[in-house]
Amino acid sequence: MNTRAMSLDHEPRTEFEKAAAEKLGSGQDEYEIVENGYYRRAGAIPLGGGCISCHAGFFKTPPKSPRFAGLIISTPPSDACNTFRAMLDGLRALEAETHRHVHKENSILFPRAIELERRVGSNAN
Repeated sequence: MNTRAMSLDHEPRTEFEKAAAEKLGSGQDEYEIVENGYYRRAGAIPLGGGCISCHAGFFKTPPKSPRFAGLIISTPPSDACNTFRAMLDGLRALEAETHRHVHKENSILFPRAIELERRVGSNAN
């Protein structure tokens, strides 16, 4: 989206992924379509300081504007088997857990680590 991917596997490949990356990169929160019986949705995931330090490059000044990644979910056609439906339910749960994880890192873990590093650094002098 608006930060480099860490893996070539994460680059948009399909037409939907490319369109979603463009829309999310321009500031939309989500992009969705119904195509060939599938509902497809891409949502923006805000990246925090820890994510940005890797994606933007270590020891570089972090960008001032907010950075986002995208997550795509598809729902099956009405005649899909239960295994396929269970897999998509698992992906939805993974998306929710990813949001919680990112929030915990950005709001709790990273601020505490920065504070600890500041305290330890000031005691070393």
